[in-house]
Amino acid sequence: MTYDYPSYYSQFHCIGGSCPDSCCIGWEVDIDEETCDYYKSLKGPFGDRLRAHIKEDGTDRYFPLYEDGRCPFLNRENLCDIITQLGEESLAQVCMEYPRYFLEEGGFEQIDLSLSCMELGRIFFEDPDPIEYIREEMPDTDADAEPIPDTAPDGRLAHVLDIRDDCIAILEDRSRTLADRFLEVLRLYGPGYSHSESPDAQNSPKNTACGGDQTDGFRLTRLPALPEQMSRLEILDDRWTDMLAGMNRQVSELPDGSLPDVTIPEFIGQPLLWEELSQSTHGKLTVWFEKLGCYFCFRYITDSYFQPAQYTDAEKVASAIHFCAKSVCFLYLMCISRYLKNGKHFEIQDVIDLAHLYSREVEHSDENVEYLKNC
Repeated sequence: MTYDYPSYYSQFHCIGGSCPDSCCIGWEVDIDEETCDYYKSLKGPFGDRLRAHIKEDGTDRYFPLYEDGRCPFLNRENLCDIITQLGEESLAQVCMEYPRYFLEEGGFEQIDLSLSCMELGRIFFEDPDPIEYIREEMPDTDADAEPIPDTAPDGRLAHVLDIRDDCIAILEDRSRTLADRFLEVLRLYGPGYSHSESPDAQNSPKNTACGGDQTDGFRLTRLPALPEQMSRLEILDDRWTDMLAGMNRQVSELPDGSLPDVTIPEFIGQPLLWEELSQSTHGKLTVWFEKLGCYFCFRYITDSYFQPAQYTDAEKVASAIHFCAKSVCFLYLMCISRYLKNGKHFEIQDVIDLAHLYSREVEHSDENVEYLKNC
């Protein structure tokens, strides 16, 4: 079995009740079938309590939240009663895994963590070094396991992983400006990416859908459209609506009273207030956004392999890059808004909080991710 994961994966440990934003508040807890059956089998007062809170809707099983948004098993010390009563191994799968996620195909698995977890955000942004991505080969006890990526049919997954690794290598090349690095990724693999290099390009009826000059096509969102698109998402956190309203107010304080009417690549090439905001962070801003670019590329370029088969791998990669660029640009707009709101002051806790908010609102909804890829 082949595993790919970032260096910060092994550094993460849940800090439980010390976390500034509990993952047990604001999200209903889905219960997998095996765990649900286990909860139903438990005897005694705690088993009765578990069964009283389980809600079943068709094949869906979950714990509805209290009116204050808390999980019914989150106590006043912000600790989980299921863990204290039964042990961590008794958690539902979604609770056991969060903030980890897994992408698996045959003998390959990619593992990462979500920036919606603020403790992961602290580890992620405090480290000034480039992210190291690790490939680990481990014996597979399953005799029926499929081949590892480089021997998979047509080498499609291996090709996508090569693109992922190339994008990350470009983004981590600190001999170049950050803008040059992002623009190089867009030039090579974004909406203008040539499909002739993809193993399945010749078989696709849509293999010119994303072709042409990079300045053409609906995929090149103009900057003023980004906040409007973000307002159309399924709202998962009320703070998202408040943040958008605050951004609209802060934009009016910009020199021209509005966002520049430029495309995302043009904005990346000349970002608004970059030098000023960079000075406020003592030069850390470049490192933070380099790492954010790598974070999104690592997850969503690999994820593109699993998207609908009617698109070529090149089209799927271009859509993923499009989403990554949007995400980085909007997170930067969130940083500008927070910087202005704070009286032109910005520190690491701000970027941790904003990445947490963005990830929680966007990355935890497949519908929101797909909308941003396609609009």
